[in-house]
Amino acid sequence: MLDVFLIATIVALILLAAVGLDRIVCHVIRRKQDRDKIERSIAILGQTSTDLAEGMIELLERVEALENKSEQGDNQQ
Repeated sequence: MLDVFLIATIVALILLAAVGLDRIVCHVIRRKQDRDKIERSIAILGQTSTDLAEGMIELLERVEALENKSEQGDNQQ
């Protein structure tokens, strides 16, 4: 009878260890997935800010070109 109890206890401990290990593995995988999502979001934000900066530079160049045309038109009159 003691042998059955000992075997049942060992099996229960093995199952608890397996469940605990499974939870740890799932937690690690979830953290890695979260980290990957954050890295992708940062990359997207970086690309978006680069695109916005390039757009702002292009707008400034157009404004300068228009100002130069306006000044040249004023000088000719």
